[in-house]
Amino acid sequence: MSEYERRLQWYRDYISDNEGSTARRVREYCDYLKRWFSDGRCDGAPDIKTRILWKRLPMTYNQYFIE
Repeated sequence: MSEYERRLQWYRDYISDNEGSTARRVREYCDYLKRWFSDGRCDGAPDIKTRILWKRLPMTYNQYFIE
């Protein structure tokens, strides 16, 4: 597994570990990550295939809430 794949897996694990959180911001960030891993437009890329082809990563928690 490449470093990029490991980093993507970290975000997938974050979703599964935190989607039932009682903290609103954590749930909102999980929703963003689900959107990022979906096949729709997110972060300027038309779909998940393009984001992975470009080796993009989702925004970090702090970046998401600062933007």
